[in-house]
Amino acid sequence: MLRFFQTATHNLHTTLHNLRGTERTMVELYSANYISLHVRETNFAAFHLYRDTLQFSEHGIEPKYYADGENAFDMRKKLTREMFGLAPIPKGAAGSKEGSGGASALLDGSAEAASGASPDLDPGKKDMELIARMQAAELD
Repeated sequence: MLRFFQTATHNLHTTLHNLRGTERTMVELYSANYISLHVRETNFAAFHLYRDTLQFSEHGIEPKYYADGENAFDMRKKLTREMFGLAPIPKGAAGSKEGSGGASALLDGSAEAASGASPDLDPGKKDMELIARMQAAELD
């Protein structure tokens, strides 16, 4: 039983470390100001994990979000450069996204604007850069 607890604790610690690295990368590369996810209303374990352990807050409810008609909690976590000890980006500087919608901007086709990257940068290169930074964060 003790070994199971040690393994579970190690896995949670590793997951939290990886998530923290991913959050930092989203702030650094894309100037994300929040991350969001959806959780089924009946998934109490996931809801409490995101709210109580990972500090997401309930932003609203998406009616009939899932194919079976179940509602979903729209949950978000605020991200700031200060959370990770990063200096603020000066207003008007490349990569500054003042007033933008956060990491979800990446999903609506505005990744170049969100990241401050030039439009001619190959998306595969951006993905590889993101993966490399996430792996580097794991080593810290």
